[in-house]
Amino acid sequence: MATQRGWLVLPGFLAILLTAALPAEGQNTAALERQLTRRVDEYYKLFVSGEWRKVQDYITEDSYDIWLAQPKNTIQSYEIKEVKVAPDRKQADVTVAATFLIPQFPAPLTQPQRSQWVYQKRQWFVRLPTPRDINDIFKEVFGTKGPASQPQPVLSPLRFDQNPIRLPGREGAGEITVQVPFQNETTTVVTVKDLSTNCPCLKAEVDKTEVQPGEKGILTVTYRTPASDSPSRRLVVQATLSPTMFLLDLPVEFSNE
Repeated sequence: MATQRGWLVLPGFLAILLTAALPAEGQNTAALERQLTRRVDEYYKLFVSGEWRKVQDYITEDSYDIWLAQPKNTIQSYEIKEVKVAPDRKQADVTVAATFLIPQFPAPLTQPQRSQWVYQKRQWFVRLPTPRDINDIFKEVFGTKGPASQPQPVLSPLRFDQNPIRLPGREGAGEITVQVPFQNETTTVVTVKDLSTNCPCLKAEVDKTEVQPGEKGILTVTYRTPASDSPSRRLVVQATLSPTMFLLDLPVEFSNE
């Protein structure tokens, strides 16, 4: 047995402490691959269930805007084909066979998806690539070119008169309420789902959850000064807009900050 400063330390327990303290560079590659495989499995399950908000817990911070701008489509199933951790144990390449249901095709389409993962803060996160030209996708799947077009960011089906939402200065204000008009600028009915905020001090409501084409509505945002210090993080109103499953993030800012 080993002792240090009068404390009795069991050799096995000491080994556990040392292992827990090791950075990624000192961890076993096989253990990192098992951890990453579990992480990839959790990530792709969200694409089967369509739980889009949870996806952001698996992506790098610099991928967040890319994820918001991408169209959201579920997959039927998936199979993890390869998980390969780089020699530096800080990044990895993953290949997954994802099966899609596409209306234009009589049978499900299975396509290999390759992604790059990075090890940050003792956890794996996927770094999303910038959107590709549709020609690249057609060439990868079918070996031929598709129609010429450039990828465009997905736009919100609802246009808000304020984006970001502007509130008067919060100093000395017990409660602040603003009403923000919005309009459906599409030709289909838009449904507002999972309306929420990222702070208990902020409340958001809409006067209608189903908005007809061309119809207008009102978003009411109320800020209540918290009992403790004001939140330092950026305030956001969030919602999912169907049928395109658009993830709406409306920043809330104060005019004097």
